[in-house]
Amino acid sequence: MPQYNAPAGTYAYPDAKSTFPAFHKVHFGRTVALGIGAGALGTLAADFYTRHIGLLNHVHHFGMDMLAGPVRAIMSYYRVIGPVATFLHTGVRIMIDQVMENSAIISAMPWAWPINEQVVDLVLKGVYGVVVGKFATGL
Repeated sequence: MPQYNAPAGTYAYPDAKSTFPAFHKVHFGRTVALGIGAGALGTLAADFYTRHIGLLNHVHHFGMDMLAGPVRAIMSYYRVIGPVATFLHTGVRIMIDQVMENSAIISAMPWAWPINEQVVDLVLKGVYGVVVGKFATGL
């Protein structure tokens, strides 16, 4: 969007050259529903590379991803998009996971994990963030 300077300050509005529509294409309720779907899609993409054997572990991660999916959809709804939004959403996903695991006292703090587990966790949550971001931004 082009930015214009005025005595009252800088403002921007969509014009013919803008890549973003002036109005949302999807209503807010549908955005949240699609966010749940995006969370499931991101889970499938991220968990594809791991070898979890426990069913409860899968249920836990699917649930956390489906909880975080609408957050990314809401971010896209309010035009928080791009790599910065993916980075922020990855942090939100890590936060949701850690709050859940540490409140249930089923996991150690992340800095107490072995380095290889930290790397795998961050990479998988990053892949999840990219997949969900692409899906949610395409609304």
